[in-house]
Amino acid sequence: MDTLNRDEIISLLDALEARLPGLIEQYAQSNDSPVLDFVAGEAEMIELRVSVEDRPYVRYRVQCMLRNAELIPGDDEPCDAGEPPGDEGTGGPV
Repeated sequence: MDTLNRDEIISLLDALEARLPGLIEQYAQSNDSPVLDFVAGEAEMIELRVSVEDRPYVRYRVQCMLRNAELIPGDDEPCDAGEPPGDEGTGGPV
């Protein structure tokens, strides 16, 4: 299996993020929502296909999408699709 480049990683993460609202709505009335498990599984599949250097970026993006969807708690710091704090300038989006 080939290692994904940054554009491919971004595309997969963007697609996952775009699916979140529909998943949240689909399971809104459920007491046992599988959304977090689904996202974790998808993120793991992506992580298996990225370089070691890109794994923090994948984890950060997934954490941000979950925070922004209010599925996990977060602090008051903005969370966007950029690089993880401290990783600026590694070739990813800004």
